[in-house]
Amino acid sequence: MKLIVGLGNPGARYETTRHNAGYLMLDQLCDKFEVELSSWKGVGCLGKGDVFGQETLFFKTNSYMNLSGMGVCSVVRFFRIDPVDLVVIHDDVDVPSMKVKMRLGGSSGGHNGVKDIIDKIGSADFYRIKLGVGKPQVEDYVMNDWVLGRLPDEYLKELGSSMFDGVLTRIKEVWTKGIKSEVQVSE
Repeated sequence: MKLIVGLGNPGARYETTRHNAGYLMLDQLCDKFEVELSSWKGVGCLGKGDVFGQETLFFKTNSYMNLSGMGVCSVVRFFRIDPVDLVVIHDDVDVPSMKVKMRLGGSSGGHNGVKDIIDKIGSADFYRIKLGVGKPQVEDYVMNDWVLGRLPDEYLKELGSSMFDGVLTRIKEVWTKGIKSEVQVSE
């Protein structure tokens, strides 16, 4: 069994912020594969579907980004998911805006949600699909203000088109071929 996790913050206040790019992408994947999410064990929302011939769980935590690991760890342990069968979709300020990168393993790259998942599941050997949100073009900025800022309309459109296609391509490659390296999806 495979697991796709979308990271974000719960609540209407954060719905279309940069930090919620993972939630937004997971919603689109659920629509594509006709998966309905429902509350699961008080730690998030879970659904199941067939993705490229693989039985796949879809999960959103109901905790804030920095505490994502508890919910993900609960699903991983309950369903006995091998870390290499886990894909975590999240925002990334080091990837240019509206670009998509994928990586297997490595550090958290400074992303507190990914760091908490690594800490809680005890492994970094999972795939990360990084949705580029870029950095502001000013010298003095507060990172929290940036990632909790609203996504521009242009970005939201790209999430539903070329970025979505890039995410689908990478998931298909991982599920069918087991790609084991960092790959940039869109340029």
